[in-house]
Amino acid sequence: DEFTGRGVYYGSAMTEAAECAEHDVYIVGGANSAGQAAMFLSRNARTVHLVVRANSLEQSMSYYLIQQIAQTPNIRVHTRTEVVGVDGDDHLHTIVLRDNDTGAEEKAATERLFLFIGAAPQTDWLDDVVQRDEAGYV
Repeated sequence: DEFTGRGVYYGSAMTEAAECAEHDVYIVGGANSAGQAAMFLSRNARTVHLVVRANSLEQSMSYYLIQQIAQTPNIRVHTRTEVVGVDGDDHLHTIVLRDNDTGAEEKAATERLFLFIGAAPQTDWLDDVVQRDEAGYV
C-alpha cells in the first residue's frame, strides 16, 4: 500500500503504459489479465517481466495468449517466482524477487510494478438484485 499509485498499480491503463516507455516493468500474475497486460505494456516498455508463482502459464492462461507472449521478444516469464519486497523513497525503485525452487532472492530495479493477482468481489449490495455464485461473483 505504501507505493500504490507511486510505482505499484492494480491494473494497467493507457496513462501508465505511456510512462513505461524505455523502462523495465514487472507484472505479477499468471492469468489472462496479466498476460493481456504484458502484451499491452510490451508495446512501450523496454522489457516486461511476468512474475508467476506457478510452474507454468498453462495452468491459468489461454493458449493463444501464451503463444503471443512466447513470440514477443521483450517479455520474459519468471515461473516459480514471487515478489517478496519493495523499496523506494516517495516512489518505487526496487523490488525483491524470490526463486521458489532455490529460495534465492534478487533485487531488481524498477519503477513500475503491476499486480494482477485476483480480487475479492464487492457485490454484497446486489443481494436482492442479481444472482451471485457462492464466492460472490455475478
